[in-house]
Amino acid sequence: MSIAVKIPNGKLKEEYSLYVSGYIKAKFPDENLGTMLFIEGTAIAFYSASNSRRAVIFQELKENDFTIPMEEAHMPYIKQEVRILYKAKGRKIDLLKQMVYNLEKKYGKDFYKYGTLYWLTLASYIDSVRHKSKGSNGTKRQVYLLTDKYKKSLERSYESL
Repeated sequence: MSIAVKIPNGKLKEEYSLYVSGYIKAKFPDENLGTMLFIEGTAIAFYSASNSRRAVIFQELKENDFTIPMEEAHMPYIKQEVRILYKAKGRKIDLLKQMVYNLEKKYGKDFYKYGTLYWLTLASYIDSVRHKSKGSNGTKRQVYLLTDKYKKSLERSYESL
């Protein structure tokens, strides 16, 4: 199963502009209508309007994780209902963008397939960052440590099967 997302055509006046970062299974561009994406796993939607910006980490509903209460909702330009893991605004959006850029650079797109616990850990880390440090090395290092730790725990769980 995958999530269907319609990226609006930038030339047409739409209520929001949208950029989605995730593991894209298929992409169908259309000059007049925009682009249709099919995303697997977890993704991040970056919405921009004339006076505001928002970012939302969301995922498919296929992963049954009933122990952690999660918001399930319809989002603009996303066809089906999704599970919302985190909402960012203000400086947290910039931190999230930088984090995603660094993760994609080091790990490719595979980390988008990681589970809910990984994404909640990253969201918690984003919320814990209170001030902008000189350079992003401390933030980058912490995100890499969190990702490597989660990756190792996945490998151990696969080995025990």
